[in-house]
Amino acid sequence: FLQWHSSSAMDVRRQEVIGMPPQKFLEWFAARRNPYLPLWPFAGRNPEGHVIMFMRPGLVDANLFLQTPIGLENERAKLDLVFEWLLWYLNELSRAEGRLVYVVKVLDLKGLGCDGRPVPIFVPGMKAFVAPLLESLQTNYCEHDSKIIMVNQPIIFTAVFQVVKVFLTTRSCSKIFLLGDLSEEERQARLLEFIPAQNLPQELGGSLTGSTMPIY
Repeated sequence: FLQWHSSSAMDVRRQEVIGMPPQKFLEWFAARRNPYLPLWPFAGRNPEGHVIMFMRPGLVDANLFLQTPIGLENERAKLDLVFEWLLWYLNELSRAEGRLVYVVKVLDLKGLGCDGRPVPIFVPGMKAFVAPLLESLQTNYCEHDSKIIMVNQPIIFTAVFQVVKVFLTTRSCSKIFLLGDLSEEERQARLLEFIPAQNLPQELGGSLTGSTMPIY
């Protein structure tokens, strides 16, 4: 990890975001986010005190994302800074509270493979982008997840998950919760056990609006 930090100049690059309070960081991220990779890196904390992150893989448009005007290397560098800030913030919270604070990630898969969008992992260029990103998360930013909660998975997700699992460690897989279609009350109630309504977008049964979380 230290060797990677040094060779990638991350010790210098990370200074762009380190020290930012959450709201300022979200402003930084909002000004740079790619709309074809719907991610919102901070949505408050759950009742256990863990940080909440949202992503909408179901709305990822791989073909448009791959045409990013800033280049894929810069997209990757931007995501590196997201996780640099996140790990720094988790460390700050953990030190202040005298316990380990992690991340709960909510992945909304509604729309996967719909409206003319190909399934991202089946697009060669996107797979080439995602594979090293997942490897980096498990190597350079490992052990920061408390839970990875997947919701609204379509039938095709079964095939997609078999591909994605190849890039995940056994430990990472053990943290994944597949809740399914949130139109069913039981599944909605299950999600609310992990994330309170005030931290969930309205589309997932919560009270947050698009002005608070632009990816919804």
